[in-house]
Amino acid sequence: YYIFPNAFEKVICKGNDHLRVARLLRDIGALELRDSELKENRLKTKERLPGSGRKYRQIYKIKGSILFESC
Repeated sequence: YYIFPNAFEKVICKGNDHLRVARLLRDIGALELRDSELKENRLKTKERLPGSGRKYRQIYKIKGSILFESC
């Protein structure tokens, strides 16, 4: 899933600390980050999205497979 920072912070994490939620997602392997982003301790990645032209956008890229795995 590609999630814009504003939606992640104000809608998905409403009532919770968005940085803490993002760190938790990173720690369980649900955030897709490049090796360089992991080394820099980043939580967002840059991607080109359909409809945004050649421009790279900062987003949270979340793996759906991790979130919906059955235990």
